[in-house]
Amino acid sequence: MNKLSMRPFLFFTLLGVVATSAFAEDARLDKLTDEHRKWLEEEVVYIITDLEREVFLSIDTFEERQRLIDVFWRKRDPNRATPLNEFKEEHYARIEYANKFLGRETSSPGWRTDRGRYYIILGEPREMQRYDGYNELVSTELWFYQGEGRSGLPSAFYLMFFKRNDFGEYRLYSPTIDGPGRLLQAHYGGSGLTGAKAAVEMLGKITPELARASLGFDISEPTDYITAQPSLGTPFLLAR
Repeated sequence: MNKLSMRPFLFFTLLGVVATSAFAEDARLDKLTDEHRKWLEEEVVYIITDLEREVFLSIDTFEERQRLIDVFWRKRDPNRATPLNEFKEEHYARIEYANKFLGRETSSPGWRTDRGRYYIILGEPREMQRYDGYNELVSTELWFYQGEGRSGLPSAFYLMFFKRNDFGEYRLYSPTIDGPGRLLQAHYGGSGLTGAKAAVEMLGKITPELARASLGFDISEPTDYITAQPSLGTPFLLAR
């Protein structure tokens, strides 16, 4: 078999491996009780490790899964000398807040939205700025966080969420994928504000923080207002 004829064979082989893997996991999910499936796919979906998820799915009995859940929370308890697990209490409080306040623009529950995801992972922002009803700007929220020694995070950073075309739910803004122009109303983009630099200048007239965050979320990184090039560090920050 020559190299060219091997390519379709390899493609379909890999496709079969992926499909088999997905089917195997789905089969294991189907064996879970509703309570345990909700715990895995909703309650801890953003904080459970890949290894913990795999172990949980590989367990056969209800009692063993319950013990693993107990261990899961106990290892995250910041003060085991007290009966209260502060981490667990805070985590469920964040889910409750997300479901109550962050899913209003969509039919999805709040925990599944972009804002809900990051609120559950990072907690309440140190500061939250809302921009609604501006002629130039689509509905936007700017969240400010301090890293507070958390692994891999800068000492201070932004997250920004916006309604694309001022419609639907808030989505996480990306300086590299979306760009500053996406934060402006369409009719402003059509009147000459097509370049990123012009868009950043208009955002700066609303507030300097918006202009800064439109190019990058890490506050410690220098901002290139001259060429309006987005920071390459933001995707790495979000991955961390």
